Amino acid sequence: MKHHAFKRGNQKPGGRTHRPKNASRQDLTTMIPTGRETKLERARRIQRLALRFMHRNGHWARLTNGPEDLKYKDDRLLIIFMIRNQIPPEIRLRFDLELNDGGLYGLELWDKPVGKVLNLVWNTAGAAPRIVTYRRGDREELFLPAPAPQ
Repeated sequence: MKHHAFKRGNQKPGGRTHRPKNASRQDLTTMIPTGRETKLERARRIQRLALRFMHRNGHWARLTNGPEDLKYKDDRLLIIFMIRNQIPPEIRLRFDLELNDGGLYGLELWDKPVGKVLNLVWNTAGAAPRIVTYRRGDREELFLPAPAPQ
């Protein structure tokens, strides 16, 4: 994977970035890329920032008859973080499914005028997600704002 340099802002001692408690959705990022990113790198950055945002602003809600998911909704966006149960071994063997075939964790971003714009699934914390859906557009700037002119 190609390494890219990042500008860092609001750093605390020790290199950790800091996000003020009263930051809005548009203040989600303190890392702005200076080089060209791959689709997976960009999706992973959105994933990290969206999960931080959900930790602060999401609420647990049941969608239809399914399990509870962490959800955030406003007039434009719907963000859902899902945690799924593992598939029992007897079911996996019976239907020839891989371990956690659909992913234990999922993140979906919906832009109301457009529909689903991002769907990522992964099995362990820190693992690279599998991109199910990724539609580029200006809504990405809500999570990954363009660098400020210098």
